[in-house]
Amino acid sequence: MTSAGPTAHDTRRSPSALLIVGHGTREPAGIRQFREIVQRVSEQDPHGLVRAAFLEFERPTVDEALARLAGESADEIRVLPLLLFAAGHAKEDIPALVEQARPGLDGIPVRVTSHLGCHPKMLALSDLRFRETVGELSSEAKAETLLLMVGRGSRDESATAEMHRYSRLHWQTTGLASFRIGFLAMAEPRLEQVLHEVRETEYRRVVIQPHLLFEGRLMEEVRRQVEICRRECPQIEWELCPPLGPHPLLAEAILGISRERDAADSSSRENRNLHDHVTERDSEAAR
Repeated sequence: MTSAGPTAHDTRRSPSALLIVGHGTREPAGIRQFREIVQRVSEQDPHGLVRAAFLEFERPTVDEALARLAGESADEIRVLPLLLFAAGHAKEDIPALVEQARPGLDGIPVRVTSHLGCHPKMLALSDLRFRETVGELSSEAKAETLLLMVGRGSRDESATAEMHRYSRLHWQTTGLASFRIGFLAMAEPRLEQVLHEVRETEYRRVVIQPHLLFEGRLMEEVRRQVEICRRECPQIEWELCPPLGPHPLLAEAILGISRERDAADSSSRENRNLHDHVTERDSEAAR
């Protein structure tokens, strides 16, 4: 008689598992989109285990999900923070939760990957959402259009700096005259202030692009502020892009990051990607 449970030499053991950790929200649409992207990643990685966990409001928690993966015979677990930039959750909270859970994982190796950052697939997704919203603009229209990137905001200076870096890289692909950045909380300048200042400029069109993953309370706040601008300043055309959403490009970014060896490789990747992105843009401009 053979044992029903897996052994160390069981060919059915999964070589690795990926735990995607989301912030969590009370908004059903945001949770639905998070689960949709986890499903997309699972479909694109059919040979591994792909599971979800949440930091707040939803279950399973990180420790619950790790325990379940340990029971699903994973040989290795990669924990990916589904966060745009590295602030407290990515730098402290998720690594701490992994360390707390580690003693109960029967020695299974667990490593925390990098966040989403300036991955090329993320920049491609931002470019896609921008072009879906504005279509093709003439050179004259581009000269009259301002890009306004909207960030969640953080007290972490490195996260704020990365938002500025990301916004500049994205802006360089749009061909627009200029760009501004506004934050919804914790960082300056605030979106409301920037929108007020933009009204006093000579731009005929403002494209507001929220750098947010999914629908939720923050996206609703952006919509509210844009609607005020539309009512009070109709001489400017206010165009609002959707959030990034559970697109296949996001799934590709997640898989690409999860397959890096460690966070140090990720840092090298960030620098390499930024260099390659600028080099490619400059080469195209020289043609």
